Amino acid sequence: MRGRTLVAACVLMTLCLATLPAQDAFVVYLEGVVEYRDGAGWVESFVGDAIPAGTEIRVGDGGFLEVVAGDRTVRYTKSGTYRM
Repeated sequence: MRGRTLVAACVLMTLCLATLPAQDAFVVYLEGVVEYRDGAGWVESFVGDAIPAGTEIRVGDGGFLEVVAGDRTVRYTKSGTYRM
């Protein structure tokens, strides 16, 4: 009986977390060229920018990007194109 309660609680928590809206990420630190894609093309990013979830970002050679979304911090330390 106790095992079923635990499983039910885990399923309920998973369903609740799955319905949370995606959060914007905020640029807290960057070095080099960092850009994000909006409707018109690539736009240079600056500290303080809000980048919506699902947005493509591009970190240039030697670049570094640190963003915060809620209680999570993500660091992009290699050049490339990523999706938030």
